[in-house]
Amino acid sequence: MYLRDLGDSLLRRWYLVVCALALTAGVCFAALGAVSPTYQTTSSLVLVPPKTTTGVSGNPYLFLGGLEQSVDVLARAVSADATREQIAKTATTGEYEVGADLTTSAPILVLTTTDSTSAGAQKMLDAVVAEVPVVFERLQASLGVQKSSQITTLEVPTDDGPKAINKTRYRMAALASVIWLFLAFMLIGFLDGVLLTRAMRRSAEDLLKKEAAHAPPSHPQDTSSDESRSAERATRSSTGKS
Repeated sequence: MYLRDLGDSLLRRWYLVVCALALTAGVCFAALGAVSPTYQTTSSLVLVPPKTTTGVSGNPYLFLGGLEQSVDVLARAVSADATREQIAKTATTGEYEVGADLTTSAPILVLTTTDSTSAGAQKMLDAVVAEVPVVFERLQASLGVQKSSQITTLEVPTDDGPKAINKTRYRMAALASVIWLFLAFMLIGFLDGVLLTRAMRRSAEDLLKKEAAHAPPSHPQDTSSDESRSAERATRSSTGKS
């Protein structure tokens, strides 16, 4: 079936098209209900230099330069499988991502957690925030850095709590609607072809009936004269023989 033929079929069966469009809303809502929203929350940890660098009364925010490399190292350590297994003991569901904040030159580590529930996302974030200082301290201790000279972290919350992310739900709803309309339009085109074929067959049968009704009646051939001629020939033949 060509697209032009399908368009003609949809125009002829416009009432079916209206019904299909009305049912699209139901398909969309069903898809939205089938896919649960994802909840996401974020937080940030800024790396703070030790007092051996800033002094007893120094401002640590004036000495943040040069800590960017430490952010990358810490992000890799927190993303390692061993750290994930440790965090999973506290937060059994959800996922998290760790990376440097690329929007600033400051040594800031961005933590993003996702889960199917708001409580799960928040619990995962709390577990990651609690584990990051432990991992960072272990890394520095493995290099022989004294605790008084170690870089520490300070949490800087960036949002008011987990928020629903409905992008996946909307995509699934749009995909389901497109598939439904495609199947509905193809079905309408098929039904239109079947109905047209039946209508053409009925028209042909009606035309044949009308032609048969208006045709002149056929008369049987008059064979009486032929029979009399044959009898006359037979009589002459018998007379001649006698």
